[in-house]
Amino acid sequence: MEVRRGQKSRYYYGAYLLYVLLSTAFISFISRNVLHADLPTSLLLFAFTLLAEAFPIPIVPISGSVSLSFVTIFSAILSEGPVVGTLIAALGTVRPMDFGGVPIRGVLFNRIQLAVAAYLSGWVFQSVAGGKSITDGITVLAFFLASVVYCITNITLAGVYIYRFSAHKMTVSKLVRQFSRTVVLNYIALMPLAYLIAAIHQKVSTYAVLLFFLPLVVARFSFQRYLDVYHMFVGTIRSLALAMEAKDRYTYGHADRVARLSVEIGKELKLGDAELEQLQYAGILHDIGKIGVRDEILNKPGRYTPDEYEEMKKHPVIGARIVGGIQSLETVARWIRHHHERYDGTGYPDGLCGDHIPLGARIIAVADAFDAMLYDRPYKAGRPLPEVIEELRRCSGTHFDPKIVNVLLRLIEDPVRLAELTRPPEWRFVEYLAALYGLRPASPYRAAVYTREADELADAVAEAAAAEERCPTD
Repeated sequence: MEVRRGQKSRYYYGAYLLYVLLSTAFISFISRNVLHADLPTSLLLFAFTLLAEAFPIPIVPISGSVSLSFVTIFSAILSEGPVVGTLIAALGTVRPMDFGGVPIRGVLFNRIQLAVAAYLSGWVFQSVAGGKSITDGITVLAFFLASVVYCITNITLAGVYIYRFSAHKMTVSKLVRQFSRTVVLNYIALMPLAYLIAAIHQKVSTYAVLLFFLPLVVARFSFQRYLDVYHMFVGTIRSLALAMEAKDRYTYGHADRVARLSVEIGKELKLGDAELEQLQYAGILHDIGKIGVRDEILNKPGRYTPDEYEEMKKHPVIGARIVGGIQSLETVARWIRHHHERYDGTGYPDGLCGDHIPLGARIIAVADAFDAMLYDRPYKAGRPLPEVIEELRRCSGTHFDPKIVNVLLRLIEDPVRLAELTRPPEWRFVEYLAALYGLRPASPYRAAVYTREADELADAVAEAAAAEERCPTD
């Protein structure tokens, strides 16, 4: 006997509804008979938390999600104390997908994470506020301190889990950037709403809290809209790069590798998060101006004539014009314009030299040249790594900034780091599949083995997808 996907979904939702009923009964019993809390308020905030968790907002880069449940959890902490808040955090944040679509390890960790954050922040609030009125000055201070504790505890535990178990390996600095852009801003914007809900409950009535249902819904969809716009912006940048790579087949993966290498150089130079993000965009888009260059020149197998070379030299200016139309990418446009300048002033289009060349452009120039020498082009074959290193050293101080060349050479001393920085973009997908199915992918430098194991991994994915369509129940 087989159970189809639709039947499995009904079982999951049935299990979820049973869980909700049992949790409601448990919270009712504890609130009334053990904690002597306000039962209607506890159940109302529990229901709000369930609804918030049923509609999470995905955060793509960290393979996670965020919801507005922290508003109702924190309201419960302020109104009914840390124990009720902890119960709602642990029981009210379970979602239907947790009954079939999420590893049990992740489900348990999330419940513990939220419960710990709720209890610690509730303890801080009670200790500082000392039972004073919700509108008292010391209570406001207690609310602020408890908010900080909740935010730090929750983000720290979530970051540890993502860093340790996520299939998409991320550095600590990248995790911090992603959380700062999404979760932290969400907390800062909406924590005051939790305070208002608690104040309305204490000063007006429990059922006045229902007035906050609509603002919570609006806040949820506004935050979703913000993330959608951000992801659309990043997607547009990558689509521009793909358009260029579709025009010039020899540069497939080049933009992705240049971006990755530029960011790593920027990290070694201690650049800030905003500059690293701009470096990533500039690396992806540095050759976008080649869209304006004729195909017969881009794909010409021999050396350029003087006229053809002059046309090719226009691509940084064209690229800067394309990108410069986006206000937030004005710095990126400047770096794109100058990424073919030379340190001694003999480059193009403006003949800048030394520190007059923007730092981002100097970084991209080194990363671009390194990758271009390693891979085949229409007019030349890729060169062995020792020759590429020797060429970089020879051109240090003339073509390239010596400081940046030295940083790159330090980065590639480690063979593992070198493989990470020079692998083609599809290799990351192979590694991701390998992590899912417990396979060990080959070195990206062994092309024949790479192809064979990529096929094996693709077969494994197909088998897994087919297996999901049926679930033996005998």
